Amino acid sequence: MGALLAWGRRLVVPLVLIVVVVAIGAIGGGWYYYTQYLPAQRSAAAETIQTTRVRRGSVIISVGGSGTLMPAAQADLGFGSGGVVSELLVEVGDWVESGQVLARIDPAALERAVTQAEADLTVAQDNVESAENPYSQLDLNQAYLAVNQADMSLATARDSLSLAMEPSVCLYESVVDLEYEYSWYEENYYQEADRYEAGESSRKELDAASDNLQWAEERLNEALACPPGPEDVVVCENDDAWYQGRYAEMGEKYRAGEISQEQLFALWDRLQAVKERLGLARQAASELSNAQEQVAETEYNLQKARETVVELLSGPDAADVQVAQAKLISAQAALEDAQAALEGATLVAPFSGVITAVEAQAGETVATGPIITLADMAQPQLEMWVDEVDLNNVAPGYEVEAIFDALPDQVFTGHVVRVEPELQSMQNAPTVLVYASLDDELELSLVLPIGANASVEIIAARAEDALLVPAEALRELSPGQYAVFVMVDGELQMRQVEVGVMDYAYAEIISGLNVGDVVSTGMVPTE
Repeated sequence: MGALLAWGRRLVVPLVLIVVVVAIGAIGGGWYYYTQYLPAQRSAAAETIQTTRVRRGSVIISVGGSGTLMPAAQADLGFGSGGVVSELLVEVGDWVESGQVLARIDPAALERAVTQAEADLTVAQDNVESAENPYSQLDLNQAYLAVNQADMSLATARDSLSLAMEPSVCLYESVVDLEYEYSWYEENYYQEADRYEAGESSRKELDAASDNLQWAEERLNEALACPPGPEDVVVCENDDAWYQGRYAEMGEKYRAGEISQEQLFALWDRLQAVKERLGLARQAASELSNAQEQVAETEYNLQKARETVVELLSGPDAADVQVAQAKLISAQAALEDAQAALEGATLVAPFSGVITAVEAQAGETVATGPIITLADMAQPQLEMWVDEVDLNNVAPGYEVEAIFDALPDQVFTGHVVRVEPELQSMQNAPTVLVYASLDDELELSLVLPIGANASVEIIAARAEDALLVPAEALRELSPGQYAVFVMVDGELQMRQVEVGVMDYAYAEIISGLNVGDVVSTGMVPTE
């Protein structure tokens, strides 16, 4: 038994190797066949190529469903006001034309209402005329005087604004640059004085340094003394901040003995001068803002004074006229309503169609609700339900073929006119509601009633008398690109084709093949 098991194990290894070799050979042969277009390598199990011929035929992609005949439009008609029906001129099933009189109610009460509304309108018109009384001459003179006073106030305010807007006459906006200049000449003077005391420079050079320092000081003092304008607020604020920092810095130097008390006090005086300039700039800006507000206020007062004059010259008292005009508008609306009610005493067909319901009789008192239903059957439509999964094959404009249960031997054609955008549930399944118009409209309306049931096919695509190959003959090269293997002289050759309409069984070939060409549909193993 042990020897037998050992012999079995020795047998398994060669068998595994044989299986692996056979598998590799099959894969290599398949690659060689489909990429080099040569016959597959011979093996122990032969393969037969399955072929078919290109033929002519039809391919139709459609969606099936059930439909119901519906009117293109339906109107529930009633009178504009209640009353007694004096005439009822139609019955269920009657065909009526657009504008045809269908029924009337007794107009006597409505005519009296129109007469009363006309009288009320006349009274309202007289009230408007009596309310249009002009103002007195004294009121008008006072209004003119107010305009003149507002005009003079505006001129004064504009003069003040012009003065406030005058720019500064200072040669320098900022005194910081002049402070730097002064500091440089000051430092230069002290250095020159030290050199003079040490006998390294002459009196003339010392005097020249003193003159330059005096000149720089005069320029700095002149800038500090010049009053700023309203536009200099930001510059003065920057100067103030700089001088405060400078004074703190010089204070440290004074405590360190690097500058004299006189220099520190002089810098303090200039800091105060800068603060004064900042106050003057802010005051000028405030005066400018006040002047601008004063101009705006006087302009507004002048405008109101002029509007008052215009209002007085218009004549009537505004409040009285407004009330009278409101009553006039109400009277006009009441007359229009009465006239509309009188016109509504006659019921007229808004379009041509079939009377499908009559809910009143002559002599009966009716309200304003509908008493006659009119359906437009000159252009009937099919209402159909389509499964959600077929939505990609349904769109407005697609052809429709319908067979009604009442006319099983006749096919009606039409087109999809509307696809509802919202899914609906029918028998617990998501469906899409589709509407289609039919071509044989007049004949259909005369033969079939509203609600007639039909089996409907929506044609998404159609190819007739087209070149066809089985779908399994196609080899997809890339999305939308296809090829087939054509038998030529006993050998397969790959040929790229243009595909049109295609369903699960057949595909339309637009170009690349001819009728009778032999194409491969795959390989069939044989013994």
